[in-house]
Amino acid sequence: MFIELVDALRCLNPHEESWLVAAVERFEGRYIDRGSLGCPICRAEYSIENGVADFRGGVTTPARASAPELAGTGDPADEILRVRALLDLSEPGGTIALAGSAAALAAPLEDAIDVTVLAINPGAATQQRAGRSTLLVSDRVPLARASLRGAVIGADQATTPMLTGLAAALQVGARLVAPVEATVPFGLEELASDDRQWVAMKRDAPSAPVTLDRRRRS
Repeated sequence: MFIELVDALRCLNPHEESWLVAAVERFEGRYIDRGSLGCPICRAEYSIENGVADFRGGVTTPARASAPELAGTGDPADEILRVRALLDLSEPGGTIALAGSAAALAAPLEDAIDVTVLAINPGAATQQRAGRSTLLVSDRVPLARASLRGAVIGADQATTPMLTGLAAALQVGARLVAPVEATVPFGLEELASDDRQWVAMKRDAPSAPVTLDRRRRS
């Protein structure tokens, strides 16, 4: 778990939003290899082992029908070009979340552009690279609002909670890519779609209504 990503993680228990405090047992450079994350409000703890932060709380992630790893051309280079175009990754920097089978693209994306990749519920075929940040979750995403530059969801993780959670974590103007069968979450505007995926962008939050008072004439 990349140490800078700890600031973007949030406790999942029902109380006011709270950051988490890292207790590190073993560091590998700037990555937490083993330790835990604790909530200062409710004292909940989430373990980190081999760089993987477990937010399931003893709940097994529901199994879904298996899906090919972003089936397309089969060429990782072509898939990375596609993801970079859909997420508008023309410049380096920021954090990108890859959920489920989409996490198979984590290594080539890390090699292609200087971004921080966060793998969420990666498939069994996705190897945990040394230093990669990985989350295991059940039905909620423990990420702060406006913490992601973009996200891609594989078909095996395209649940309503995952779509809603990642949409809430996007920065304004950031993009979410999901299977074409999935519903675009509220607050996102669909930009394009094909027979495989749609891409949608996070809109500005609507402004609160302003009350106008009629000025009295003197």
